[in-house]
Amino acid sequence: MSSILTARGLRLAMGNQTVLDEVDLTVQAGESVAVIGPSGSGKTTLLSCLAGLVEPDSGEVSVAGQPVTSVPKKRRAEIRLSAVGFVYQFGELLPELTVLENVLLPALLAGRPRASARDRATTLLDRLDLAGLADRSAAVLSGGERQRTAVARALINEPALLLADEPTGALDPAYVDSVADLLFSLPVDFGCALVLVTHNTAVARRAKRCLSLSDGTLTEVAC
Repeated sequence: MSSILTARGLRLAMGNQTVLDEVDLTVQAGESVAVIGPSGSGKTTLLSCLAGLVEPDSGEVSVAGQPVTSVPKKRRAEIRLSAVGFVYQFGELLPELTVLENVLLPALLAGRPRASARDRATTLLDRLDLAGLADRSAAVLSGGERQRTAVARALINEPALLLADEPTGALDPAYVDSVADLLFSLPVDFGCALVLVTHNTAVARRAKRCLSLSDGTLTEVAC
């Protein structure tokens, strides 16, 4: 099984706080990893480093064999667009667009032909039980519908790596299980790697591996 994500020796300080202290992480294709830890421990910052949104003080990250650290910002953005899908806590959809338009946006930004991008988006919406909502405004979606749309958008460019930042944290309890079921099915169904950060231990236990981030150190723990 091939390594999709490799991070080695990540160090990052913010002010007087060491957020990441020699953090190593490897995630294989088809594998899911949950990162837990107290608020303010740096879980979101870790995801940002893995996605190339934040440059660590030292260390290296590669995604699908492509270096993410120590490359120009434009190159990092290209890698994010082609190889990384991101699901945020609040979905971060554009409310003025429809469900279909939100899902299509990353593909169009990546320069994919509109016809093939639309076919891919339609297939994803159907697979995620959103086909009937394609023309609905994102502004009126329920929490569960919003997050499923965010997942479809994250998958549109067939990323090797999915990153999810507290994806169930803003959901009503009725939606948590269905969204968690969906997220943890993705590595198996699509062959990608999933790294998810969460405060919810019940969600974390669904992952193949659980890691804890505390005092800048990432350690494996029992799920």
